[in-house]
This record gives sequence, structure tokens and C-alpha cells, in this order.
Amino acid sequence: CCRFPVGVRLSEAAALADAVRADEELRARTLEEAAATRGASWASLTGRRCPLLVDERCARYEARPTPCRALRSFDAARCERALTAPTEVPLDVARWWQGLGAASVLDDELGARELRAGVAALLALDPEATADEVAAAFAAAPTAPPPST
Repeated sequence: CCRFPVGVRLSEAAALADAVRADEELRARTLEEAAATRGASWASLTGRRCPLLVDERCARYEARPTPCRALRSFDAARCERALTAPTEVPLDVARWWQGLGAASVLDDELGARELRAGVAALLALDPEATADEVAAAFAAAPTAPPPST
């Protein structure tokens, strides 16, 4: 199900950027995807593979954000059907509710950014950037629209 847009908070984007930064190929792919999809609608991102998906597996699984933890399925065919038919995305209900609780803690005035944009904004910074610089870069990234748009 790694072909659905994902909204991330600053703390999640920072963890992903840290996990991606040392892998030059993954870093380049993430930056390229962010540039290619800048300004794309949420709906148009559906079906586009996550830049962290390598050999059909998350290359940074341990750092995946809350929505990725909730929207998971062991049924690839079901995920594929969700991309093309009016059906529900496979959802781990227990993780979904845990994620909602985590999201309320992670929530801040900056709001969410689509994964590609949020992570790329932080990857473009010097690794020694200050917390204020990190927050400003994330704030300047395109915001994640509500999933229904």
C-alpha cells in the first residue's frame, strides 16, 4: 500500500530525513520525487510509489511515519484494488487508533506535509541546521491537503 500519499508531521519528517540522509541513492530519489510532484494534488499522488519503496519494501521501515504504520496490509492484491476501485484502503484498526493518539501529541501549528515534500525540505538543509532552520524549511514545504481532496 506504499502508493498512497502520506501526511507527515515535522518530527516524523525529521526522523525520516535522518534515516535517509546517509544513503545517497535514496536521498536523491526522495529529492527528485519531491521536485516532480511539487504542487500535485493529493488525488494525483495516489498510485505513485513512495520514494522510500525499494524492491517492494520500505527502505526505512523503522522510521516510517504514523500513517504508514496504520495503513498496512499483507494483501498486495487488496492494496492494488484500493488504487483503482472505490474500496477501502486496508487498515490496521488498532494501529489506526494508536496513530490518532500519537498524531494528537505530534500535532503542532505547522501541520502536516506530504511525505515527499516534508522530507525533501529537511534533506536540502545542512545536517547541522538549527531547530529554527529545520522548522522554517518544513513550514515552507507544500502542506498536505486533507485526504478527501
